[in-house]
Amino acid sequence: MKQLKIPVQRPTSFSFYGLSVNKGRLQNSRITSTTTYLTETKRADLLVNEIADEELSLVEKELLLRTESVLKIERPVEGDLLSSLKQTLEEALYLADQNPLLDMEQGPRLLLASMVDRTKPLSAATILRIRAQENERFELATRGLKRFGLPELSLSDIPPNLGADAAYLLRTIASYLIIRLDIAPAGENLYLSVGTNEEMKIPVYCCELDNPLFQTRDDYLPGLRISLKEDLEKNHYLEISEASGYEDKIDWFIDIVARLREVRSEIRWQEPTGLQYGVARSA
Repeated sequence: MKQLKIPVQRPTSFSFYGLSVNKGRLQNSRITSTTTYLTETKRADLLVNEIADEELSLVEKELLLRTESVLKIERPVEGDLLSSLKQTLEEALYLADQNPLLDMEQGPRLLLASMVDRTKPLSAATILRIRAQENERFELATRGLKRFGLPELSLSDIPPNLGADAAYLLRTIASYLIIRLDIAPAGENLYLSVGTNEEMKIPVYCCELDNPLFQTRDDYLPGLRISLKEDLEKNHYLEISEASGYEDKIDWFIDIVARLREVRSEIRWQEPTGLQYGVARSA
């Protein structure tokens, strides 16, 4: 069986930036030894240069520019990647004490305590940002996979009315790659098995890692291709494209969307009753 080789740089730590912290909590923090207040020069570089062209609201930009001190909150990776990231994020939110965090891996993005449910795994929507550029059709790309040492994902030629479905698919594929990275042998590459036409199928349970009903599923989405590409600056990214047998990319994507919507409808049908997937399918 063929394999797709993806270059990776496994992270040794995760970090967030606190715009304001509770110093009383900081004294009792489990990660005090790895916290660092940024110098004035680094703070200006972070808050002025890095956010200049970012898609933040005027209120968010003004909040960042008025910040007097920024604390980098960093914690070593311990255990699986998503659990370790969640622990770091929860600790950072605790130190921030109702104040927002700045996540530079997403572009930047402001994170609030209300976005994290301590009783559930991290939602891909919390740790991944999807950016879309519209010409006649959407070109979408992830922001946030690089924190795991993985190339970002790209999906193009999507009709604007299906943009939300495309973003959902990208988060699903990203979740799959992160899980695969956790169970793969340590090294500088991640190897994924692909079929004879260089196709792979993504498990349905990767659609929503924070929803336990998805974790009971053992079925797959329709096939797709993942190709390693380089941009003009020689940075790697992963291009998502249609499986073989389709005359048009849109036909393939419509099949993907139909399956995603079917699955999500089945899950919503189960939620009020607590029925298992097999019962729901036979009803």
